[in-house]
Amino acid sequence: MWSQNRVHTGAARRHNRAGHGMTAALAGLALMVGSAVGVGSAAGATSPPVPGAVSSQITGVSCVSASFCMAVGASALNKSVVERWNGKNWSVSSPGGTGATVQGVSCTSTSFCMAVGAVMERWNGAKWLMLGSPKNNGTLNAVSCTSRLGCVAAGDYLDPESSTQTLVERWNGKIWSIVPTPTNAIGLGGGWLLSAVA
Repeated sequence: MWSQNRVHTGAARRHNRAGHGMTAALAGLALMVGSAVGVGSAAGATSPPVPGAVSSQITGVSCVSASFCMAVGASALNKSVVERWNGKNWSVSSPGGTGATVQGVSCTSTSFCMAVGAVMERWNGAKWLMLGSPKNNGTLNAVSCTSRLGCVAAGDYLDPESSTQTLVERWNGKIWSIVPTPTNAIGLGGGWLLSAVA
């Protein structure tokens, strides 16, 4: 398993075994997508499709093998972009939410992925299912899963004084719940989290 969404999960040896298929999948994420968003180009890389927008940006990717990756991000219209890699090509995978963007994704198998952002969504092997929104009207920036029964997501929210506070939530296979962190548990002041490791 290999993930990148400002979060790394799984063992490096899986990534090393993935070979050329994995390289092509990840290199494709570095290509210019559309006409406005991109970070350069790579020889032999495969560009993901752009679903109905002038430009899109990939912010997270997770792979379980050379023939299965999920990538998430947002379009220029501020709608979710979710795409799946089959070892040769990228294809659009319709999100299960109402259009709110997701920023991070973690997959443990071809039948289980979790995506987070302004909403939380779960991949069941056939489609994405909406699980709700982060607590405290927050945003989750990254997620890491060790199994379908265990995920940790990290992000931030605004408290009543409009100060940014850290937000960590844990998935137990049924529900998401808040995990206290030092900054919001003992009043150390504002902060936010950009990554999570399960």
